[in-house]
Amino acid sequence: GLSAVLSSGQITISSTAAAKAGDYSLRLVSDEVKSAAVTVTVQGAPLTITRQPANVDWNTGRDKTAPSLTVAAEPAEGQSGEISYAWFQEGGSAAVGTGSTLSLDGLANGSYVYYCRLTLGDYSIETDRATVSKHPCAHNWSTAGECSICGTQAAAVSGDGTYYVNAADLSAALSTLDN
Repeated sequence: GLSAVLSSGQITISSTAAAKAGDYSLRLVSDEVKSAAVTVTVQGAPLTITRQPANVDWNTGRDKTAPSLTVAAEPAEGQSGEISYAWFQEGGSAAVGTGSTLSLDGLANGSYVYYCRLTLGDYSIETDRATVSKHPCAHNWSTAGECSICGTQAAAVSGDGTYYVNAADLSAALSTLDN
C-alpha cells in the first residue's frame, strides 16, 4: 500500500511494494479534504544488481588463497555514468573497500557481515548482506595420518624426548586410533 506524510508543506508518498515505472493518477483524501487528481510519474531504478555477494565459509586449512566477495550491476537502459562501489562491514561507518570485488586478505578468524553500496548519479542501492566465516581446519584425521579436509600430514614422532602438539589436533588424531 501507499502512505503519505505531510511535512513542511511537502507531501512524501512511500510504497511498501515495488511499483512498475509509468504514470499513475493520485488523489489524496482525508476526512475533510479531497484533492484534485494529479499525475505521478514513477521512474524505474537507474541501476539493477545482477549478482549479489555470496556467503563465504573460509577454512584456512583447505582454502590456500583468500576468497573475495563480488557484486555485479548494470545501469538501466538509457542511463549513463559510472557505477561506484563502497564495501562496508556491518556496524562500521567507513568503507573497507571499493570496486566490484572485495578481497578478504588479512581478515582474522571470526564471523563478519559485509554489504556493498552501489551508486549511480544520485541513486544508491545496497546489496544483500553476506556472512564471511573464517576458521582454521578442524582436521579429520585418517588412519594414514592425513586430514581428509585440508590434506595436512600428521607429524611423525619417534624416539625419546618432549613433543609439543596442538591439543585439538592431538585429540582428533587420538580419536582415529580408537576406530
